[in-house]
Amino acid sequence: MLAILKVIGRVFLISIGLLCIAGGGLCVVLGSTSGEVGGIAAIGLVSLLLGAAGVWWILRSWMGERREKEGEDVR
Repeated sequence: MLAILKVIGRVFLISIGLLCIAGGGLCVVLGSTSGEVGGIAAIGLVSLLLGAAGVWWILRSWMGERREKEGEDVR
């Protein structure tokens, strides 16, 4: 039961990260095309970077945990 909740939580966090990436990309495009609003592009860039870092960190820890478990099964 706990393993299922961990997977659901990770999928939820990855989906939030992907939403940050999509929203950040949209803000960067909208901010860069309109010459007046440069702040939107900066906010979008920050959101894009934070979303990408979050997804990368979650996937890296998930795969690391899987490798450790496979290492224990081999022994």
